[in-house]
Amino acid sequence: MKVRMGEGSLPEEKEGFMKKSLRDLMYGALLSALAFVSMYLIQIPIFPAAPYLQFDPSEIFSLFAAFFISPLMGVLVTLVKVILFYLVKQSGGIIGSILNFLAVSSFVYVAGVIYRKRKSFLLPLVMGTLVRVIVMIPSNIFFLPLYLGVPVKDVAVYLYSINIPFNVIVSGINGFLFVIIVYSLRRIPELKKILGNA
Repeated sequence: MKVRMGEGSLPEEKEGFMKKSLRDLMYGALLSALAFVSMYLIQIPIFPAAPYLQFDPSEIFSLFAAFFISPLMGVLVTLVKVILFYLVKQSGGIIGSILNFLAVSSFVYVAGVIYRKRKSFLLPLVMGTLVRVIVMIPSNIFFLPLYLGVPVKDVAVYLYSINIPFNVIVSGINGFLFVIIVYSLRRIPELKKILGNA
């Protein structure tokens, strides 16, 4: 009797896993579309000296994917958004797109991983921001001379005066907006089950 119950539960478990995977893919596709549209429509320069560095709210949707689906889905949403934006608008070139992907994916992936271990928002977002800044230092040292044609020795000035503050500001704004939206959506009973109680 126990063997039959065990055997009968396998197809049900497989079916449940497939349904969850399909649902996650659908949510991921929706978040990717929202991320692309928000990046396409809203771009705000923060530093006049570097107008190519622009704030956009697309990271909010990558955070939703990383926190409430999986950290990897957050990276995939970011990747799809960056590819679509490059193909449609081609702003920033291929190197700018790569740098954007590295910055956002490192931020949302680390934040998502920590959130799964500790159901709070502050620590994951702070650690994600820290890792983002660390990742972008060698990335800019490698790519910036190719992107802007500046000598490597000048990159250090750019990093400390513009790039690091930019990444901190953008992560802070998107993280703050993300938390505000999550708490607002939790007022809807159907969504509260999905978004948890952190």
